[in-house]
Amino acid sequence: MAVYWLSFRLAEDSTYSERYTALNQAIDAMCSQWWFDTSSFFVFESDLGIDQVAVNAKAAVNPSKGKDIVLIGMSEFKSTRLIGVPDYEAIFGLMPFTKKV
Repeated sequence: MAVYWLSFRLAEDSTYSERYTALNQAIDAMCSQWWFDTSSFFVFESDLGIDQVAVNAKAAVNPSKGKDIVLIGMSEFKSTRLIGVPDYEAIFGLMPFTKKV
């Protein structure tokens, strides 16, 4: 099992609630335990690899330009996945091990 962190921003539009619920359900379905006391940052444990976690999260959101963005990382490894289009490309310099999904 690996421990992941996931930070996200969902565009506030007419489908915000559906995407927020879908993301919560996607995380719940792939983990054994999770912490979600904050509204846009989760920590959870899963037996899935980071690429599959990213695929499952991506299916729950709308990563098109100007919509949703999700950043997933592993606390034990230098491994992050970015879903969506970042407003600032600095993330790739700050976390050079980031792979865009």
